[in-house]
Amino acid sequence: MSKGLHNASYRNHCDLAERQVAELPEVIRRFWPKVAVGAATECWLWQGGRSGEGYGSFRIGRHRMGAHRVAWSLTYGPIPDGADILHSCDVKRCCNPSHLSPGTHTDNMRDASARGLLAVPHPTMPRKLTTEQVSEILTHVARNGRGAITEMARKHGVSQPLVSMIVRGARRQYDSIERVG
Repeated sequence: MSKGLHNASYRNHCDLAERQVAELPEVIRRFWPKVAVGAATECWLWQGGRSGEGYGSFRIGRHRMGAHRVAWSLTYGPIPDGADILHSCDVKRCCNPSHLSPGTHTDNMRDASARGLLAVPHPTMPRKLTTEQVSEILTHVARNGRGAITEMARKHGVSQPLVSMIVRGARRQYDSIERVG
């Protein structure tokens, strides 16, 4: 994953800060005014600074933390060791505690893949394309050239990088499928 709020060194630096969040009155005073709190079912969007990945970013002392992690900590207490905080709404700026839950990185990637948010399906997820669709893609691109990759991605509702990887043979789960004709 890219640098930013979700890499391991960031987490290690902020473990102490996260444990202290709920105990710091100035954090509460500074944090919630930067959240556009709405109805209980709505996303509460972070209005402050953001990370390069688009997540809300909040400073505690010298450390930056994900705003959604702060919202979780202020509402429910310390984040379980090694846990990510997952968004059920898929809105990176959302700080509504009812939209957040702890989980593993694998849980997060599996969920994102199931919702079609990743360019490439997670290896533990079922195939997004049938054997017939992959065969059609391979045949069509072989006949019409690499320019047909975008057309095939749109037609089958998958990402262009996925179709490109299938054509290059970089997706092992599709390796045994042959071109037709």
